[in-house]
Amino acid sequence: MKVAEVMTRRLTLLQPDQSTVEAAKAMAVDDIGALPVGESDRLIGIVTDPDIVVRGIAKGVAADARIREVMIEKIGYCFNDDGVEQAAEAKSEGKPRTGRGPR
Repeated sequence: MKVAEVMTRRLTLLQPDQSTVEAAKAMAVDDIGALPVGESDRLIGIVTDPDIVVRGIAKGVAADARIREVMIEKIGYCFNDDGVEQAAEAKSEGKPRTGRGPR
């Protein structure tokens, strides 16, 4: 089975200067726990619901903080034609692709 068969196709791309409240609302609408963050046509990070709560609120960052204050900048990814098993194995090993060079 390929990643394309199980991936979400409709996705909201957040901007780093949006608030964490906006990120949480977008996650609630899409019923997901993570969204990509982009700037100037580049993917620059990802923000997850634990980022908002643990890296944000629990550490005293204001509830209306900017996404860039809590997002993860180092992101891994896979391609839609990768096998689901290959993607899952890379994730479990903590070795996803990180955008360094061509495929």
